[in-house]
Amino acid sequence: MTAPAPPRRRWFRFSLRTLFVLVTLLGVFSAWLTMQVKWITARHAALQLPNVYGDQKLYRTPPWGLVALGEPGYCYVWILAEKDASPEDERLRLHLETLFPEAEAYIGIRAEHPPLSQLKKQR
Repeated sequence: MTAPAPPRRRWFRFSLRTLFVLVTLLGVFSAWLTMQVKWITARHAALQLPNVYGDQKLYRTPPWGLVALGEPGYCYVWILAEKDASPEDERLRLHLETLFPEAEAYIGIRAEHPPLSQLKKQR
């Protein structure tokens, strides 16, 4: 008499509904991750501007999504204007406040703050 064949291994089965839920969750996570990376890229681009300086000496925690991706927090972000603060500088300050919600954004006159003009850009 021959031995019975071992039962064939069944692959994991799932329903179409489960597949839709998993694909939706993956899409939501991908969209969130894309938004966070875009935010980090915009923060780095803002710090590359010639008259914008960021200070990380006093650490402040950025939003949790940025912390999860390793982005450092900033305490202050300065815009150094040549003479008087122009409306363009004020728009840039408001934009920096949205990019760096953990930091305080200031507009400084370069002649009044000589130490600020000597700051190194921190990335």
